[in-house]
Amino acid sequence: MTPPLSIGAAFQIAEGDLDIGDVIGSGAFGTVKAARWRHTPVAVKVLYHDARADDRQLFEKEVQLMATLHHPNIVQFLGYAHTPALALVLEIFENGSIEAYVPAKAPGVKRSHGFCVDMARAVEYLHSRRPRLVIHRDIKPPNFLLTTSLVVKLGDFGIA
Repeated sequence: MTPPLSIGAAFQIAEGDLDIGDVIGSGAFGTVKAARWRHTPVAVKVLYHDARADDRQLFEKEVQLMATLHHPNIVQFLGYAHTPALALVLEIFENGSIEAYVPAKAPGVKRSHGFCVDMARAVEYLHSRRPRLVIHRDIKPPNFLLTTSLVVKLGDFGIA
């Protein structure tokens, strides 16, 4: 069995506890799959099996960072697993990203303003953290995700 990351075994989720489904997205470091954990829909970001050592280090850094972030406009970290590749378990966003939602749904001015406020709150939280602020380095519409109640949350901390 692969040893737990330095964030500790408390965040480690057994592979058998995840019912992993279809791919719902992909990025530089891996694929994102829909899954169920404890009867709850989740997203599982799985590191590519052929990832380079430095990509694995960045992915592990993302896991460690996500475990420390707690804000209503930041994607909620639930844990990590070895599936057998290293995987990040996060809340899932059925409404997708701002990039996909806005052109498809054409929200009005009031709703769009709310989206902007949520995005600003996420960035303000990261930049006000002490003793070390967090610089995301990849702020773009696909990384702002929408909950079912249309709250915007910032995700994808792979290069933060």
